[in-house]
Amino acid sequence: MARRHGSTGQVAIDPAGTTTYVPVAALNSWTLDSARDKVDVTAFGDTNKQYVVGLPDTKGTFSGFWDELSTPDTVFAVAGADVPCGLKLTPSTITPTYFASGLAYLDASIDVKSDGAVSISGEWVAAGPWLWEPQGALLGRGSERAPGREGRTSRADRDDRAGLLSDEENDQIEERERRG
Repeated sequence: MARRHGSTGQVAIDPAGTTTYVPVAALNSWTLDSARDKVDVTAFGDTNKQYVVGLPDTKGTFSGFWDELSTPDTVFAVAGADVPCGLKLTPSTITPTYFASGLAYLDASIDVKSDGAVSISGEWVAAGPWLWEPQGALLGRGSERAPGREGRTSRADRDDRAGLLSDEENDQIEERERRG
């Protein structure tokens, strides 16, 4: 897959929390963070610190400009609701089958200045499972390494963490990578 320019990104919302997403006009930025809690489990005799990880804290931000035709109905109405909305984040509409989606709670703010454009911004947090498509992989899941594969960072290992390859397929890819 090719690299993409961020100008074709998209944020879409479904206020009902289903998958009937409507693109939000005039947004120009979004983030998605799936940082996981890290707990220090270093024991006597360890040669360096060691950690275990918890669940991902899936959340992010969005920002853009006020658009009276869509902003009040999509962003601020959803942010004021007591139920989560469906949120779909697409890195590039050139390849619209690649996106992250799930239920989210939104907060929104507006910034009005006498010398600039009226802008909006907000934060969101997951209100249920989040998926990356087209793989359908849960964010933060499928990252456990198979026994004996510690310390490997090859393409095969990255695909293995995504749960896409068997051990035999991983070994074949690693062998090809060693050969050059």
